[in-house]
Amino acid sequence: MTEPINTDIAQKTAWMIAWLWERSQPQVEERLRLLERAAAANRQGEMEDEQRSAAQDIAHKLAGSLGMFGFLLASKIASELEQLFESGNPDPGLLVELTGQLRGSLERREQGIGSRE
Repeated sequence: MTEPINTDIAQKTAWMIAWLWERSQPQVEERLRLLERAAAANRQGEMEDEQRSAAQDIAHKLAGSLGMFGFLLASKIASELEQLFESGNPDPGLLVELTGQLRGSLERREQGIGSRE
């Protein structure tokens, strides 16, 4: 038989995760902007290998950190972006669409919409 969850520990853990998320938001926002710039550069045929590689790394980091914070859909989208950037020749329209979906998923979650992804 499992032991009941200590409510105090659960509340402290939830508070700590919320605090960490709040502190992480500026970095997440910057990473989103970098992905959006890479997607726009790719659409215009101007994405260099270095930018593509950096975007792949950023998408990888976002996939992990967003999953840790419970943003499951956003984590999945970031993983898809990572794979697209890794391919070396990602579809321009799909990159733009997925970066928009990633931002939209996070904004809806912040507004409390679809909080159970």
